[in-house]
Amino acid sequence: MNLLSDNSSLITMSGIACLAIPAALIVLFIFVKVLFKNNDNDQARIRQRKPEQKVVDESLSINNTGIALINQGDYEKAITIYSDALQHYRKNNYICINLANAYYYDKQFNKSYEFYMKAIENDSKDYIALYNVAHCCCARGFYDIAAEYFDKSIQFNSLLTDAYFYSGLCHYKACNYDRAIERFHHYLHFASSNKYAYYYLILVLIRKFHRI
Repeated sequence: MNLLSDNSSLITMSGIACLAIPAALIVLFIFVKVLFKNNDNDQARIRQRKPEQKVVDESLSINNTGIALINQGDYEKAITIYSDALQHYRKNNYICINLANAYYYDKQFNKSYEFYMKAIENDSKDYIALYNVAHCCCARGFYDIAAEYFDKSIQFNSLLTDAYFYSGLCHYKACNYDRAIERFHHYLHFASSNKYAYYYLILVLIRKFHRI
């Protein structure tokens, strides 16, 4: 029995295996990338803040007017209306959040962040303010902070399904792979048919494998 020959064969097979696994992952990555080539259009789906039913003052009409303007794409006018209203309703969170939304859609992310934070100062458990400021932080490239706010929004509303997905996405972009995997798994309990969640879950696993 030629031990040298057998050892050489083992070394050769081991080398092939080491090359084959990354190659298979690369092929899988390319396949998934082509299959979901439009997946990167992860435009934030920020939420409008609607008043409670008991609110019947003039601010309700102002809020509805501002929302209509945002939906029409007239962000500057919506900003003007909400800014004026906030002078009279300083603690009104739905006006404050929708003003921040108008700034967000107008791509004025610093101003948007400022008013989301004012809303959170008014009510630290306002899950819509937390969810929206997370999108704002994500748009500014602060993925760790965005993930933290998404997680806080889930803390106060565990049925905020999209927050699980976007939290996973931000953890992934911040290279927090274990946390990203956890969030995507949670999201898939709610939306098992969402192909983008599977796409990102595969990407996270590939990145985690390569990091190890």
